[in-house]
Amino acid sequence: MSATDLETLEQQGVRVWSVGELVRELKQRLETELPMLLVEGEVSNLALHPSGHCYFTLKDDESQLRCCLFRSDAARLAFLPVDGECLVLFGRVTVYGRRGELQLVVARAFRRGAGKAAEAFEALKRRLAEEGLFAQERKRPIPFCPRAIGVVTSRTGAVIHDILAVLRRRSPATEVYLFPVRVQGEGAAREIALAVEALTERFPIEVLIVGRGGGSSEDLSAFNEESVARAVFRARVPVISAVGHEVDVTLCDLVADVRAPTPSVAAELAVPDTGALLRALEATTARLLECELRGRARLARRLDDFLGRYGLRAVRNRIADGTQTTDELGERLVAGVRREIEDARAALREKLGRLEALSPLATLGRGYALVERLPERSLVRDADQLAPGDAVRLRFSKGEARARVVEVGAGTTGSAETGSARSRRKPLARDGNQLTLEGDL
Repeated sequence: MSATDLETLEQQGVRVWSVGELVRELKQRLETELPMLLVEGEVSNLALHPSGHCYFTLKDDESQLRCCLFRSDAARLAFLPVDGECLVLFGRVTVYGRRGELQLVVARAFRRGAGKAAEAFEALKRRLAEEGLFAQERKRPIPFCPRAIGVVTSRTGAVIHDILAVLRRRSPATEVYLFPVRVQGEGAAREIALAVEALTERFPIEVLIVGRGGGSSEDLSAFNEESVARAVFRARVPVISAVGHEVDVTLCDLVADVRAPTPSVAAELAVPDTGALLRALEATTARLLECELRGRARLARRLDDFLGRYGLRAVRNRIADGTQTTDELGERLVAGVRREIEDARAALREKLGRLEALSPLATLGRGYALVERLPERSLVRDADQLAPGDAVRLRFSKGEARARVVEVGAGTTGSAETGSARSRRKPLARDGNQLTLEGDL
C-alpha cells in the first residue's frame, strides 16, 4: 500500500495506535470484560524473585501461559508451586505492559496432582536408576591431563566461547573437537545422542563435555530424553555434564561421570591449569636444589669436623709415616736388584771369556786345523785312522780345504797332497770362505 492508501484509511476514520496505546487498551478490556476465572495446567520454569513474588509458566499439550503470583497472595497460600505440579489457578487475565505479554495474575491456587510430563519424567528416572545408570560406583575419574577433549553443544552462543576461553587459558596445548548440535527444540535430543556416540567412538578424545546454557525446563527437555541418557552411559570416555544452571538437574547430569554447575566450570574440571603446574614445578625444583645445597654444606662441615679429630689425625700421621717407609724400602729394593743384576752380568762375562778360551775355534785361531775323514765326516784324532788315498776335509779358523792322503806314517812323516805338484799345477777354486782342492779329489 502507498502513502495515498494510508491517507485514505485515516480519512475513513481508522485510528493509528501506538504500541503503548494498544497494549493499554487490551489490558483495560481484558480486565474489565473478562472476569476472574479458573485455569488448569502444569507448572514449569518456576522462578522465585528476591522480592517474594513468584513467576512461572502454566502449560498443557496445546499452549502455555505466563503467570505471576505476588508476594501478598503467595503469603496466603498453604504451599508454593513447584515444577511439574498440576494446579488449578484462580485469577484474572491481563497484559504485562512492558513486554506486551499476556499473563495470569494468580490470587489463589489449588493442587490437582502431578502433571503428566512430571509423572512421565519421574517414571523414566526411576527406571534408569533401577538399571544402574545413576550408580556412583560406575562413574569414572577425569584424566589428569587429557590431550584431546570433545564438546557437544551449540555452535553459537556463549557456551562454546566460555569453554574455549577457559581451555586456552588453562591448557593451550589441548586439542578440542566440537560437534555442533541443536540444544533445544524438536530433534535436539537425537542430535545430542548421535554426537555423543560419534565423538567418543571416532575421535581420539579422552574427555567429553556435554552442555548448554540456562533456560526453562522446556528448553532443557532435550537433556531429559532417554536416548541422551543412554548415549552418555555408553560413552567410551568420561563425560562432564554442564546443562543449565546449578539448580537445574537433568537426566544427563545424573548419568554423567561428573556434573558441573556451568560450562566454564566443566572446562576447568576437564583440564589442569598448566601454568600453575609449571610454576609449582619450578618452585619445587628450586626447593630441591636448595635442600641439596644445604645437605652438601652440612655433610662438608661434618666431614671437616671428623677429619679434624685427634684420633683421625693420628691415623693420618701413621699412614703418612708408613707411606714414607714404603718409599724408602722400595728405593732400597730397586738398588739391591740393580746390584744383583750387575753382579750377574759380570759373572756371565767371566764365564763367556772362559768358554771362548776353551773353544776349539780359539785353538784353530792359533794355527791349528781339524781333520775330518770323508765321507762320514768323522774327526781324525790319530794318523792310524787314515790310509793312503783317503779323502779328508781340513777346517781352519777361517775356511776349509779338502785333500787326499798320500802317505801315513808315525811322527811327522805323514802328509796330505795339499801342497803336491798336482795341486800347484791347478788353480784353487774359492766359494766364499770354503776352499776346495782341485785335482783327483
